[in-house]
Amino acid sequence: MTGTAHATRPPGSAMQVFADIAVVPTSEMYCSAMYARGGPVWPDFERQTVARHVFDGAPVDLPAEAVDAPHLRIDRPCVWGGYARPQFGHFVAEYATRLPLSVRERPDDLYLFTLHADKTAETVPEFFWAVLEWYGIARHQVVFVDRPLRATTLRVAPQGEHLRQGAPDPGYLDLLDRNTARNALQPVATDLLYVSREKLLQRGLGGHAGGG
Repeated sequence: MTGTAHATRPPGSAMQVFADIAVVPTSEMYCSAMYARGGPVWPDFERQTVARHVFDGAPVDLPAEAVDAPHLRIDRPCVWGGYARPQFGHFVAEYATRLPLSVRERPDDLYLFTLHADKTAETVPEFFWAVLEWYGIARHQVVFVDRPLRATTLRVAPQGEHLRQGAPDPGYLDLLDRNTARNALQPVATDLLYVSREKLLQRGLGGHAGGG
């Protein structure tokens, strides 16, 4: 069931909108289990520039495979959250970077995530929920793709950052600053010294903003 998915981009929005799109569970892990193959069955896969997962300036994801089985229809508007990678640093650095823009434009939608092959909704690390709460996504908005789904409307934001990209876009940093203010985060006096990776920027590394 490949459907008739197609993409548009509303005026003034940075998010792509896909209509009538299949979303499938993880079918395999690859790249030493760093990535999970699954999620939306993107139309024109090779031409996608916003929806696909990027590392070091190039897409690294494999196309999700259509499933010839009944698909649960979701008519409520959805947002693609990505792979709920069970490692804090990489989830924040690679996948959660779509969330600030997504929440700004679509705060009340459902958010779809795929899982690691050995994880379930009950065994997702607690940090996953903490990160989503930080960005303003409630637990009841989350749908884990553990069966074939078909979304009437699915939106996807570009990655705000990807590893080895250098410094993030200023607009994305502004979104992080607004979210920090929304959470009323205040500086705390401490004797700890933070050593940044600023010099790595000269080599095209270390430019991640830290998910503030």
